[in-house]
Amino acid sequence: MSVDNNEKFLSRDEKIFAKMKEEAVALKSSALLGPIVETEVLKAKDLVSVIATVLAIKLDMKLLPYEPLRELCAAQLRDDENPGADIEAVVTRDPASISYLQVVLFIKGFHATQSHRVAAKLWSSGTFEGKASALAIQNRSSEVFGVDIHPAARIGGGLMIDHATAVVCFFSF
Repeated sequence: MSVDNNEKFLSRDEKIFAKMKEEAVALKSSALLGPIVETEVLKAKDLVSVIATVLAIKLDMKLLPYEPLRELCAAQLRDDENPGADIEAVVTRDPASISYLQVVLFIKGFHATQSHRVAAKLWSSGTFEGKASALAIQNRSSEVFGVDIHPAARIGGGLMIDHATAVVCFFSF
């Protein structure tokens, strides 16, 4: 069976991840981007692993340490179909977008959206720990990405927040 026939059986997220890996291979020799694509994309097992790692790198601080944050992001996004839809939305709608890899590594509107998706799942747990963790991620995301989305806000898939500066989305009780 050829690669093209095998591709028919891949999910959307698997196709996005395969394309990202192709894009990463093209950047392996880059002095600037080679190290990050080598360690965080080419050695990753799937799309969610890359997204969780990028979020943890960007949100990392003493109050939200890298490894627990990466594991939490991966767990919350693991069965969510929305991140792939969000990547496709940016790639297809944003004329400045050049690749799937660029979206996942460098588009802060995408990062803010994925941070919200993690926070929203934690919030929906209804537990004190879940809500407190959700608010911690929401706060840090607002500081880092300039986008403040309340964890109780419901956002569907295929979201693109262009430029993502001084954006506030709230939830009214």
